Amino acid sequence: MKKIISLLAIVLMLLIATQTRAQITFGGKVGLNIANMSMGTLPSGQTMGSVTSFNLGGLMQYNFSGDMYLEAGLGLSGKGTNMGFVNTNTFGGITTSTVGTVKVTPLYLEIPINFLYKVDLNGAKLELFAGPYLAFGIGGSVTQHSVTSITGFQDQIQDTTHSINYGSDSTTADMKGFDFGLNFGAGIEYENFFLKLQYGLGLVNLSTSAVEASSLKNGVIGISVGYLFGEGGGGKKHKRRRH
Repeated sequence: MKKIISLLAIVLMLLIATQTRAQITFGGKVGLNIANMSMGTLPSGQTMGSVTSFNLGGLMQYNFSGDMYLEAGLGLSGKGTNMGFVNTNTFGGITTSTVGTVKVTPLYLEIPINFLYKVDLNGAKLELFAGPYLAFGIGGSVTQHSVTSITGFQDQIQDTTHSINYGSDSTTADMKGFDFGLNFGAGIEYENFFLKLQYGLGLVNLSTSAVEASSLKNGVIGISVGYLFGEGGGGKKHKRRRH
């Protein structure tokens, strides 16, 4: 992973170094995430549901050939899942049943690197893009709600919340802090404004357990709106004057 990070850093430095010779556009975006996580094998009585969060950040587009662009970004992205579970046990004629949810909402500092292709639509532009991303867990929480029913006793309700502990130790960490994956998407660009829809596919197993069936990976649908600043906004090209 260190080699991947170093390579992306070199790409970004090369883009900045060529700013005087190439068309570079800066911008910002904000939007909504619909996130979920996938597991290798779901335990009996457990379900995985989606959570809603946000995305925001800055970006830089580099027009390196005709309608082809390289877009690098830096921003925040909320992900996670809402797990439901049911546990029922009967012993000696007494039934114990626990029903609850565990909501996991990690917050990442994310660096996407996308290749864009822009198609002119007579005033607007259609964007098609794909590329890798790096993400580092910097916050988030785990919230659990459960109701335990025991035959002949009053229901017991329990609610707990704690900040996510990132790491690789299964005894102290909730999940691993580094994620890597691929983005795929499309968008519409009009003048300096744009609207994008994308899917982020996590490739890293975030589970701290050594059991293969406990695999945990991110999946996010993101919708965002944004604005491109300065010259080059909207993918416009400017001809150089001849002297």
